[in-house]
Amino acid sequence: MEELITLGRLLWDNAEPGFFEFRTHAILSSMFKKIGFVIEGFENIPGFIATIDGNYETKPIALISDMDALPLPGDPNSR
Repeated sequence: MEELITLGRLLWDNAEPGFFEFRTHAILSSMFKKIGFVIEGFENIPGFIATIDGNYETKPIALISDMDALPLPGDPNSR
């Protein structure tokens, strides 16, 4: 659980605007690879599809997430 909290803080502290999430892409795709996912990237844009063969007889599931940040007016860390 602590690893997820650390990851969340890392992403929060290094938020990147849409289509410029190159560091976020590297962090998340590396994490997914580390736990056994196969990563499929896209040409010229950050983002990826992560798949894993669970070998289960149940129905497959899909998760989708957006990884860009929105600037927050008045926040000195907002870019």
